Amino acid sequence: MVSIYGFLSSLKDRFSWIKYIEGLSGKIDVFVSDVFYSIPKTIRNKSSVLNSIVTNVADRLMRNKIANVDSTRYVLIDLESLRIISPEYECWMWKYLKLKTGEVFLDIGAHVGKYSFMASKIVGRKGLVIAVEPHPLNFYCLIKGIQLNNLKNIIPLNIAAWDRNQKIKLFIGEASGRHSLIKNCNMGYIDVEGRRLDDVLKNLNINRIDWIKIDAEGVEIKVIKGLKETIRKWRPRIIVESWRENSPKFLKYMKTLGYVCKSFDENQTYYYCTEGKK
Repeated sequence: MVSIYGFLSSLKDRFSWIKYIEGLSGKIDVFVSDVFYSIPKTIRNKSSVLNSIVTNVADRLMRNKIANVDSTRYVLIDLESLRIISPEYECWMWKYLKLKTGEVFLDIGAHVGKYSFMASKIVGRKGLVIAVEPHPLNFYCLIKGIQLNNLKNIIPLNIAAWDRNQKIKLFIGEASGRHSLIKNCNMGYIDVEGRRLDDVLKNLNINRIDWIKIDAEGVEIKVIKGLKETIRKWRPRIIVESWRENSPKFLKYMKTLGYVCKSFDENQTYYYCTEGKK
C-alpha cells in the first residue's frame, strides 16, 4: 500500500507540473510524455526494447518544450528538467541564498538555469552570474533560456569544474540532472573540458565572488580544490550538495579553508558554508 500511495502521489505531483508548460500542444505533449514516464521501472526493465521505446518517446516529447515559472522561461530536456525548475524542488534554497543587487554569483552545475536566471534578475545590471554546465544538451537549453529571458548579465561556460585542467569523461546519467564525472551508469560517456575555476575566473578578470552554489554530482571536493584561491581571496558564502559518503572529507577540507559548514537537511547532504571565526 505504501508503494502504491507513493506512486500515486508522485504521479499527482508530475501532472501538476504541466501547468508551467507554454501552449496547449506543449501541455498535451508533456502529458503524453508523463504517461510514458509513469510506466513503472519494474515493468520497463523486463524488456530492454520496451524501456528504450518508453524513454526515447517520452524524452522526444519533452525536448525543447518551454516552461514558464514565476515569469521566467526555461527550455526543457526531459521530465527531470521540469521537476527541477518547479518551485517545489529545493524550495529551501532561497532561505539561504540571499542574493543582493550588485553581487556576483557562481553557479556550478547550472543545468537549464533555475538558479542562474533567478540570480540574474536579483543581482541586476551591476551584478553578474557565471553559469557552469558541462553537458552539451543542458548547456544548449541554458543558452536558449538566457536568450528567451533576455538576460544580459550571465556568463555561460560549457566546462566541467575540476581540480586541474584536462579532458575528462562525463558519464551519462539516467536523467539530465544526473550526469556525473565519477558515477558510471553504463549509459556511455562524453569527453568534456575539465577546468580549474581559479584559472577561468582569473582569465575573465572577475574581481569578486560573493556566492557559490555547487551541485556537481559527487565531485564537490574536486570543484572546491579548483577554487581554493578564489575562496581564500573573496571568502564567498557557499551552498553545496555533498554526497553523503563524501561529507566527512568535504567538511574536513572546508575547515582547512577556514569555513564552517552547517547541514540543513536530515540526510546531511546539503551544506551552507561561511567563513568561520578567526
